[in-house]
Amino acid sequence: MADQKLTLDQATLVLFNPRAQMRSTLRDTLLGLGFRNILDFGNLESTRTSIIERSPDLVILDLDREKEGICSLVREI
Repeated sequence: MADQKLTLDQATLVLFNPRAQMRSTLRDTLLGLGFRNILDFGNLESTRTSIIERSPDLVILDLDREKEGICSLVREI
């Protein structure tokens, strides 16, 4: 079997940040880097559901305000 590599434009990324402006800035930066399939969320429950249902290649979580919930989510994953 040939070596299969995932490129950034094929990767699925889930982004959580409760602040809309920061999510938008991060999304724009990630798009500039070559990511195309970015799912961004402002609440932790939607983030958790997306991670469980989609099994993304990369997850970026902001720990600033939701440390307890995010640590629980990471343990769950």
